[in-house]
Amino acid sequence: MFNYNQAFLVRRPLVFRDGRLDRATVFPMFDVEGEVKSLLVVDHVDGRLFAFPWTPGLIYKPWFQVFRVERSLKALEEVTLEQAYELSELWHFDPWGLLAEPDFATKEEAPILKHTNCVSHLTGVEELSFTADLSRISYGRVKDAGGVQIRSVQEMELPLPIKLAADKNRTRAASLRQGEWQLRPFWNRRQAV
Repeated sequence: MFNYNQAFLVRRPLVFRDGRLDRATVFPMFDVEGEVKSLLVVDHVDGRLFAFPWTPGLIYKPWFQVFRVERSLKALEEVTLEQAYELSELWHFDPWGLLAEPDFATKEEAPILKHTNCVSHLTGVEELSFTADLSRISYGRVKDAGGVQIRSVQEMELPLPIKLAADKNRTRAASLRQGEWQLRPFWNRRQAV
């Protein structure tokens, strides 16, 4: 079967069961072994971000047609802050910096998702290619002085991503605004050094 490189998944039409996104980018979110665990979909027209777990048969491309997703567009919800923190355990490949564009830079989830961009960790890798069902990375293309090299996931040596944790003070501050007040016990307080 064919492989699809990440550039082929940028700003393309994406068809769902009940609708269509005219300009969407699909970022396969993968682990250090190159296995795709989730798909991040960027809607460039309305400035929305969606994420859903990858499953077999979820996304496919018929001959001479656009990618199709076996999901209902109306049932999709935008990425929440909690989902963004969960996705921080995975990587995506975005050499164009699409999540830094003005439509997405103001979103609360954007800095967390930008942190998952592995471009700076893959020195010399110009392009990643994925299997036809977007289930895993096939190879990375590296420009060399003499030409082009093809590298497997193992040769690219992706580091383990640093899982970002949600700021616990944020939820505590929300409860304080409702009129509650709490004092932490002295054994849980940090001393200033």
